[in-house]
Amino acid sequence: MCLAPCFKGCTDEAYAAEVGRVQAYLDSGGETLLREVEAERDRLSADLDFEGAAQLHTKVAKVKGILSLYDDICRRLDLLDAVIIQPAVEPGSVALFRFRQGELCGPEKLTVEKKEPANVEVEATENSSEQPPKQEDIVREALHKLEGPGAKSATQFSEALAILKRWYYRTHKAGEIILARGDGELPMRKLMNAIARVSRGEKDTQNVEHTS
Repeated sequence: MCLAPCFKGCTDEAYAAEVGRVQAYLDSGGETLLREVEAERDRLSADLDFEGAAQLHTKVAKVKGILSLYDDICRRLDLLDAVIIQPAVEPGSVALFRFRQGELCGPEKLTVEKKEPANVEVEATENSSEQPPKQEDIVREALHKLEGPGAKSATQFSEALAILKRWYYRTHKAGEIILARGDGELPMRKLMNAIARVSRGEKDTQNVEHTS
């Protein structure tokens, strides 16, 4: 509820503290509020205030209900960094797009290497000592090409975000999305697995499809 700072319904310090709580709530996806309420519920229960603990338990259930609607894509816009993997026209290939700093870049085509059977002997050549680049290195190079300067205006930012949301919330969509972790780094293992699945025309069975 509003603390009414406009007509000094609270002190500046109290309002600043509340702003900090709201920001922490948004940054953590609601986890800070959940931990706060759970801790207070447990304290009341330890003090044998079971009525107060029961009320807070109901509040915990309400908070969890809200957080169950919280998608991975819901985060601070300045920290939203995502790679979208789409199937390409060529078999065994994918197209990479990247939403970063409000700019949607791509596509960057990527051919997925096929693993040779272990019993196949590779003929030695004079350049056999030179190892071909690993698939992960190729992916990293492609991601580097998708690092644009960022959106040049609020209009460009909102349009790129609208495109991302429209694809993300489709009932049926082709491809997958991988989001950066809290530290800003992309999870390469998850990304490589997603690229392999999309190149083979498979779906990520561990993630539930989003509905519009």
